[in-house]
Amino acid sequence: MFSKEILRCHGISIQNTVFIVVFSILPFFFGILYTVLFSELNSLIPFYSRGEFFLYTVSLISSAYISYHTASSTKKLFEGWLSITSLILLVLVSVCYAFIISKNVTPRLDVVKILSFGSFALSLPLFYYSQYLVTKRSPDIVNLRKSEQNEIEKKLF
Repeated sequence: MFSKEILRCHGISIQNTVFIVVFSILPFFFGILYTVLFSELNSLIPFYSRGEFFLYTVSLISSAYISYHTASSTKKLFEGWLSITSLILLVLVSVCYAFIISKNVTPRLDVVKILSFGSFALSLPLFYYSQYLVTKRSPDIVNLRKSEQNEIEKKLF
């Protein structure tokens, strides 16, 4: 059903995604660990109320954007659409974060929770697919052309 190469690319993409996501949200994990060890953990509000997950989202989407933008330069329609979508999401998430850190406004925590976790959840498949694009091997055009040339030369002589 799927070739070994496709399965290999997906496996590496999953590994890369998990690795990068875990290290991206490491401050979140350390904050929870510190709170559990040295005080009492009553809720997770302190860990997302200042927009931390918006920053994690921007980190993932900006990395994904680079991959999509590179792929879209090869005239692939879907990756071009993902490039534009990633850029729009990057701007929207950044505006949400700027709104939260603004001194003039007190954001509603329920809205911050939904938007920050929602945007983070949306960034995961975008980032995963960008890793797949990076991992997927492109055809070896140089060797393909050389073998075609050799085949033509053999037929001519």
